[in-house]
Amino acid sequence: MARLARPDEREALRGVWERVFPEDAGTEFVNWLFTKRYLPDWCVVAERAGRIAGVAHGFPLHMRVRDTILPCAVLSGVATEKAFRGQGVMREVITSLMDILRARGVPLLPHRPVDIAVYRSLGHYPVCDFQYVSLPSEAPRPFSDACLQTDMRAYASALYTCYGVFSKRYSCVIDRSYADFAMKLRDYASCDAQCLRVEEAGNVTGYCIYYAEEDGVYADECIALSATAYRLLYESFALRTAGRGLRMRLASDVVIPGAQNEIVPMAVLGVVDVQPLLRAAGLSGGSVEITDDVVCGNAGVVDLQGNPTKRPPQLRISAGRLAQWATGYRSIKEIVAAGQAAATDEAIIPLMDAAGTCPCYIVEEY
Repeated sequence: MARLARPDEREALRGVWERVFPEDAGTEFVNWLFTKRYLPDWCVVAERAGRIAGVAHGFPLHMRVRDTILPCAVLSGVATEKAFRGQGVMREVITSLMDILRARGVPLLPHRPVDIAVYRSLGHYPVCDFQYVSLPSEAPRPFSDACLQTDMRAYASALYTCYGVFSKRYSCVIDRSYADFAMKLRDYASCDAQCLRVEEAGNVTGYCIYYAEEDGVYADECIALSATAYRLLYESFALRTAGRGLRMRLASDVVIPGAQNEIVPMAVLGVVDVQPLLRAAGLSGGSVEITDDVVCGNAGVVDLQGNPTKRPPQLRISAGRLAQWATGYRSIKEIVAAGQAAATDEAIIPLMDAAGTCPCYIVEEY
């Protein structure tokens, strides 16, 4: 049976985390996670024979979907004890968490799974791509180092201003408040992350939060407001990693001339309530039959504002595939062509695709 966690279960759930993720055991990150990120009222526990079998940790934030800000809960960790794997524990805790969120009026559950395929049965599909830019240790380096090593706490306000401008360019991005942003910087600090910044005319126009590892540098949160700022960050990292490797994570629409890159679907979205998601697309009319095996309240025939309708459906689509369209990640034409939705009246395709696609990017939130 799944239930909300209790405040006095902090240490028990930390034990579950450390057994499932032994590489985190005893680290400052786990100390931080269970001191500042443990919210029992947003955490669902499953029990088997009186023992904690698994847990899903959520954290409340807000997400920008196109030009609309919606409440969300980032799924910040799912753990199942080894003895209880293969018993549906993960599905139970996530389904229960989604039911709780729906009752609270929180329509979205974004997360970045280790393995996307694991979540397909829950209808959680990708809504953004990550771009990984790399430079092997033996590759020639650009000769430029215009970036500045940065104390994240001292520059939190300037970094936040940069993030605020950057985030408005993307759908699916977390719309961080300053408190959210400061908390995220402390997350990074708990893992010994460092920061480089770019300044132009006295303003921070780009920054990268990165980890200096034995074999090179991994830049995890790398954002900028201009092509020049991205290039300067890349060149500074390249110069500083001579003899070591470099890997940077960026939005898929960023172009760094000459860099090696790979674009992969990564972050996914669980749809707790389709109506706010549909309304974010800003369309009306039409009739769509939505299917959902996880959140039964999503299923039914609705118009493009999410209102129930008795008109014959022009499109049959799952809530997860609908999310890919509603966020702007994919077009209905593309989804139908891939056999992932069925148009019974093809007039619905141009109607829905009038909303257009747009750049989508979830940065990192736990």
